[in-house]
Amino acid sequence: MAIMKRKLLCKTILFALSCMTGVFTSIRDLLSEEFEFIFQDGIILVLIITVCVVAEKNKRVLLQDGIVLSGSFVLGNFVIGPILTGRDIFVHNDQVITNIINSIFTVCIILAIITVLKYYKLDKIGIFISCIPSGYCTLMMVSYIGIGNLWITKIFNFVVFGITFILMNNKNGWKRAMIIGLIAILSVISRY
Repeated sequence: MAIMKRKLLCKTILFALSCMTGVFTSIRDLLSEEFEFIFQDGIILVLIITVCVVAEKNKRVLLQDGIVLSGSFVLGNFVIGPILTGRDIFVHNDQVITNIINSIFTVCIILAIITVLKYYKLDKIGIFISCIPSGYCTLMMVSYIGIGNLWITKIFNFVVFGITFILMNNKNGWKRAMIIGLIAILSVISRY
């Protein structure tokens, strides 16, 4: 009974966090510029996904967590957020069908990312898989270069980068650092 209550509590917390992230993503244009970038770039979602993947070892339960996470994010982003701001559900720029497709696409993308990340401990390809969350944060940090007055966004992104790098540890820290460094260099070159 205690285990069931703990699992239910974890699912409830996951639902609430993901739903809130979806709501703030929906209303990001009403927030300050720093927080608009944070929710627009999905940094918080990356952190939640990484924590789920590392915390849950059972692959079937991880899939259930992925469904809860993606479903609650879509609920917050496309339903609750618009209701709170007085907008029509699934309507943005009069593109109802597009936003319904986007919500389905969002669920599929999140589940796909979770499915891939659960193999981060594999010997040969695990090192590359484990670089996905921190590598994404690196790309976002590079994209902020030259944009002033985004200190909160940059600091938050760097903190999430550090957390995801540590959590996705597969005992090849220096190799992962080299891969992420290469990602940063290539992204800077492609940008400039």
